[in-house]
Amino acid sequence: MFLPSILIFIIMKSFFFASITSLLTSLVSTQDKITEYLIVHSSSTVTIDGKTNVNKYQCAIEEYKGNDTLLLTAVRGKGAQFKKGVVKLNASAFNCAMNVITKDFRESIQSDTYPYIQINFISFERVPKYEATEEKFKGKLTITLAEVAVPAEVRCSIIKDEKNLIHLRGKRTFKFSDFNLVPPTKMMGAIKVDENITVNFHLVLSMN
Repeated sequence: MFLPSILIFIIMKSFFFASITSLLTSLVSTQDKITEYLIVHSSSTVTIDGKTNVNKYQCAIEEYKGNDTLLLTAVRGKGAQFKKGVVKLNASAFNCAMNVITKDFRESIQSDTYPYIQINFISFERVPKYEATEEKFKGKLTITLAEVAVPAEVRCSIIKDEKNLIHLRGKRTFKFSDFNLVPPTKMMGAIKVDENITVNFHLVLSMN
């Protein structure tokens, strides 16, 4: 009878410690988990910079008219992943300051056929601190233009202003051909648009 009693005691002791360990692990995991909702504001912008053999140009979407909210999740001390990371902008809203350039650019990106440019944030190398001092870090995302999604690693910066709005900025250079697009040529080939374009984003966010 003594031996079974010892076995029962050992089993109960092991079960007790396993339960305590599981509870503590659960509490620590819950405390370390981070979930952040970031609302995209209308003052967010996207610009595309390029050049020709004659001069430079910039085409901008100067006002965001969507209602996207980003959902960032992470475990403290590790990288941050986006459960929802999509920001959609109206491609026909690109304005290049001159009507003829605007028209040519919109035709080049086929905005009538593919009405949206989309930024899909995938991950950050760490959770931002959202402080008044600018913070820089790497992020992974895809840019979709003419329904062609191109992945990229982008050097991002983030800073919080005096109104507690969060400013997320980043840029990356692509080629028209990355999106299966052809840069325009004007005046019988006399003016040629360079293949390279730089996509700049400035998202104005608030934390929900």
